[in-house]
Amino acid sequence: MKIAWMLLWVLLASLLPAAGQQGKSRRSGPEVTLLELQSHRESGRIMIDGRVKVTSDRPIKGVVLLFDLMASGNQVISTQKIVVAEETVEPGHEAEFGGHVVDHARAIRIRVHCEDRDTRHLRVANAGPFPIE
Repeated sequence: MKIAWMLLWVLLASLLPAAGQQGKSRRSGPEVTLLELQSHRESGRIMIDGRVKVTSDRPIKGVVLLFDLMASGNQVISTQKIVVAEETVEPGHEAEFGGHVVDHARAIRIRVHCEDRDTRHLRVANAGPFPIE
């Protein structure tokens, strides 16, 4: 009886590593690359312009950029968003974006995050932080 239990434990232990890898994502790189970003203050707003490229191997259902406005010490004081594309975007597509976010006097840097229109987080290459000029 003890031998049967030991064989059962060995069998279960050998299956656990395979089960753990099954849930891992096959995607390894970023889905979006930030190619360019400029920002400056104007009339109580922070104007932001730039370009992004979809580097995913699958289409993305819309592209929404989230901007963390950061104070000294990289403390996030506000997160605001700009919609780059509402429609589905194909791999390799580049898009320019422009817009503004509400200015915070203590904000000195911007870090970028990205999500699709269903609020699924997307990995971003070259996410910053970038200085606010």
